[in-house]
Amino acid sequence: MSVSGNPVEIGLFKLGNTYYRIKKQRDVIKTYDELIEKFPMGDLADDAYFKKGEALRKLGDYKSSSITMESLRKLYPSSDFIGRSHTLSGDNYFDTGDFDNARIQYQKMIEMLKLPRDTVAVVPIHGIMKSIQRKDGEKRAIEYADIYID
Repeated sequence: MSVSGNPVEIGLFKLGNTYYRIKKQRDVIKTYDELIEKFPMGDLADDAYFKKGEALRKLGDYKSSSITMESLRKLYPSSDFIGRSHTLSGDNYFDTGDFDNARIQYQKMIEMLKLPRDTVAVVPIHGIMKSIQRKDGEKRAIEYADIYID
């Protein structure tokens, strides 16, 4: 990664990435929180928010992960992480049994994509299908699948 900017910001980002790679989730969160606090409008802040949300999810703190994703979307509306933040929030809601909100988040990700060319859509479409299946049954999920299958 070639990033220009404040050396402290870059150092915190690289340290957070190191913790991320070795799966030290609490250190990931602490390091990215420091980066976000010191450089809220820095070039790496949105990335730090997203990885913090992933770390919170890995710790099973789904609510805090979703709140972090909401903050990311609010503070950095043009971030490249917006779509993925909807998928992560959808996964958080799904894993807590809130299938309605899971479906809403997955749908927001799909609306950002250019179907059918964008194969990234498979992940949120799968999430929508599983949410419908869990809430309304397999028959309803199959009926809904026709929207995406030509």
